Amino acid sequence: MYSSFLFFLQFGGGASGDGGISFVFFILAMFGIMYVLLILPQNRKMKKHENFLANLKKGHKVITMGGIHGKVLKVSEDSVSIDIGGGTRIKVEKMMISSEMSARLNKTASTDTPVSTEEESTDKE
Repeated sequence: MYSSFLFFLQFGGGASGDGGISFVFFILAMFGIMYVLLILPQNRKMKKHENFLANLKKGHKVITMGGIHGKVLKVSEDSVSIDIGGGTRIKVEKMMISSEMSARLNKTASTDTPVSTEEESTDKE
């Protein structure tokens, strides 16, 4: 296969004299498009997740990739201890905490509004 590729480049694909150059340009353009569409977004997502894990602290609410909700009790280098309610504590790998789901959980928790005291006072009357 490699020899046929070199033959194609050497003789220009048989159609015209610049066919080999346009083929190489096409292949380079395809690699460039694949890099921009696939590799760059994945690298950005990975850096964002690593940044989230580096800033993880005691008291943060998190969701694991398995769907377990809890509050961080202790953060070590590779693992995190989480309180999942009822006094139950589990230890999970740091990489198994979902940054996207945890961010969504914390966003909805901050936008929840408490029950107003006006409603409570009208119920008592």
